[in-house]
Amino acid sequence: MRMGKRMETRKIGCVRIMTMTFALVLLMTSVVGFSGCGKDKLTQDVNIIPPTSKMQEWNKSLAVDEDASIPLSETIRGISIIKDGAEKFGVTYQEDIGYANYDYWRVFTPYKGLSSVNTEALYQYIDSILIYKQVAEGVSKSDAHIDGSSDKIILVYNDAQSTSSKGDAEPTHILTIWIGDAVNDEYYYVSLNSDETVYKVSYDQINHALDVNPYDYILKIPTLLDIETVSHVRIDIDSKSYLMSSKDDVYKFEKKKVDKKEYDELYGALLGVILDSEVSREYLAETDLLTSPVLGVRYFRKEEQLSDVTVEYRDYDKDRYSVAVNGETFFTVKKTDVDDLILKIQDVM
Repeated sequence: MRMGKRMETRKIGCVRIMTMTFALVLLMTSVVGFSGCGKDKLTQDVNIIPPTSKMQEWNKSLAVDEDASIPLSETIRGISIIKDGAEKFGVTYQEDIGYANYDYWRVFTPYKGLSSVNTEALYQYIDSILIYKQVAEGVSKSDAHIDGSSDKIILVYNDAQSTSSKGDAEPTHILTIWIGDAVNDEYYYVSLNSDETVYKVSYDQINHALDVNPYDYILKIPTLLDIETVSHVRIDIDSKSYLMSSKDDVYKFEKKKVDKKEYDELYGALLGVILDSEVSREYLAETDLLTSPVLGVRYFRKEEQLSDVTVEYRDYDKDRYSVAVNGETFFTVKKTDVDDLILKIQDVM
């Protein structure tokens, strides 16, 4: 496995991936470009278009590397971790006009493509699962119980990229690492694609790959939206609705003109609520999104083919609110952070 000091950024094609949470929020607020809005925008319906992973398409269409070699981390465009027959972690790099170029990595399992990736953490994980293998002499796939295994790692990658050259965003090849028996807590038997060779791989390395916690690899904010694609923002607190708008360098909270710095400050605060944890399985099973949120934020897009984005905060426990993005609830935030945000909105509007 290639080792070395982690770089702060990675290149994929001609895109440099940024890995900063707060810096991204500041960047978003520096390029605000809302169009003017009228009273009708307070009653405008949101247009939600669920994001779609390309992994299933890639599974069917990509070439299989006959050499069954392990790709470089820079070439990876998608990962699927299958444990006990179910996908535990699915993340892809997809160019999408609805997101900025530093936000093309999306977590589809378990977060349905609504969570942005912490690319620094993700590439550390990728490096850790690019296996160093040793041939297991005299062991067949049948001996190793690889055939019919319910555990595997799927990697899609761009074979044209190297450490010194750029590659296209789209992947060209797919590699499946089939995982068989563990031996004395020392190593696992694995095979690559349909190759008959059986390898030994570190027990700890395979367990680290399979026991992935997806929450560790996302940016800890509810949404990171390319503000240049947004036309206006509606904010709902109890029964009161507010509108943020900007046109021709004139910035408004409702009908009140404000300077750009004040406008950007509030928009940054809307984006900057920090996630605290995942919601419990029990909450996911029982929560009712018909319950009125204490705070709702709707981002309306300029183009109809782009999904609008809603962020809603509801009671979870005495210290936390749950947060739903486009109606999907995965995380909690601290009540104090949202309550402070509400006070800030009411103060400036």
